[in-house]
Amino acid sequence: MNSHVTNQISLFLDRELSEDERREVGEHLITCAECRRAHDEEKAGRELARVMSGEDAPPSVWAGIESKLGQAEEEDRARRRRARILKPALAFGVAIIAMVLAAPFYIYLTSDEEQAAERPVEGPVWTIEETQGDPSTSGSGNTIAAGEVIETDASSSARIAVGDIGRVDVAPNSRVKIVSTSETEKRMSLERGRLKAEIVAPPRLFIVDTPSAKAVDLGCAYTLDVDENGNSRLHVTSGYVALETEGLESYVPAGAFCESRKGKKLGTPFFGNASDLLKKSLADFDFGDGGPNAIDTIIRESVRKDTLTLWHLLEKVPEAKRAEIVAKILEYLELPEGVTVDGLIRLDEKMMMDLRSDLEVLWYEEPGWFD
Repeated sequence: MNSHVTNQISLFLDRELSEDERREVGEHLITCAECRRAHDEEKAGRELARVMSGEDAPPSVWAGIESKLGQAEEEDRARRRRARILKPALAFGVAIIAMVLAAPFYIYLTSDEEQAAERPVEGPVWTIEETQGDPSTSGSGNTIAAGEVIETDASSSARIAVGDIGRVDVAPNSRVKIVSTSETEKRMSLERGRLKAEIVAPPRLFIVDTPSAKAVDLGCAYTLDVDENGNSRLHVTSGYVALETEGLESYVPAGAFCESRKGKKLGTPFFGNASDLLKKSLADFDFGDGGPNAIDTIIRESVRKDTLTLWHLLEKVPEAKRAEIVAKILEYLELPEGVTVDGLIRLDEKMMMDLRSDLEVLWYEEPGWFD
């Protein structure tokens, strides 16, 4: 495949590629920030065009508009004949008249669009492909739609086909609810237990809610656990997932874990074979009473791929500690062009994203890291 897939994004969004081509493009979008931006921009443009597309007004509306516009034009000509010196003021007045005349037409269109937006656009119901044991479901037959639930006990499990974008395996002792099956959002909630998702789709199409956070698919495979207290633990095995809550986001690549605690802040991602001391110190920092000592230990214990954790910590630590984190990152990577230490300490958004793009290479370079 070429180094970029921008010339295939339209075909990808229109689902005109073969299954193998779609998978290749989807996997490329996971790891290429430039192509992801192009994909998101085109998708956003299409959505904007869809929302803003006009509709034909009833003939009575057009007739009324044409009549009033004709009257306005005649009045305009009369005014111009009476007083040429008032031309600037008259032009302004005609503009106001045009806006007044257009207002009912605009209201007619927008009110209809708003009503349409309020109506849920549901796609086909999802399919239960196979089961083990006897899971309970509020759906009928092997289909399950928005609002319906699947619950497994200790001896049962289920596999759900999420339209044509992937599948979700529901483990024993789990409860999931289908939230949305629309064309623009495939969403479910994991209330307790475990699920494993394998998705090949445009970013942010598939979402799983938990009591403590939401997992937003960026084209990936992952396992998500929710314990009896509503705390969640995400393990990504392919691609990327964004774990989000209350405006905060953790960007979790393949091989990494991220935890969230109900009623507490979002955890910081870490790789599976980070040192035990780093993991303990990170848990103390995220969810306990760990302060400067925990930060110092994390920095000291970090190796090349732990720059994932360090990058996320830049936004979480006091400003006085950011320079130490940047210095640690510089042991493994030169700053990208245009990125400065001062800019990172200020948390300049563009510089942070440029740094992340370069660091992603480090996060994927070692095979077997997340076995």
